[in-house]
Amino acid sequence: MKLNEELENLKTEVITLRSNDTIHSSTIHDNIEVSNSSNCCKKYIEEIKDLKISLAKFSIDKNNLDIILGKQRCVFDKA
Repeated sequence: MKLNEELENLKTEVITLRSNDTIHSSTIHDNIEVSNSSNCCKKYIEEIKDLKISLAKFSIDKNNLDIILGKQRCVFDKA
C-alpha cells in the first residue's frame, strides 16, 4: 500500500516536471530566436548604412560626369 502511494506520487511528480521542462525549453528557444533576430537586424542596419553611402557617392559622381559631358564640345560642331 505505502509503496503504491509513493509510486503514484512519483509518477505525478514526473508528469509535473516534464510539463515544466516543456514550458522552460520553449521559453529558452524563444529567447534564442529573439537573440538571432536581433543580430540579424543589426546586420541589416549596417548593410543599409553601407548602401546609403554607396548611393550618395554614385549620385555625386553622376552629377560630376554630367557636368564634364556638358562642357565637352561636339566633334561635328564647326564653331
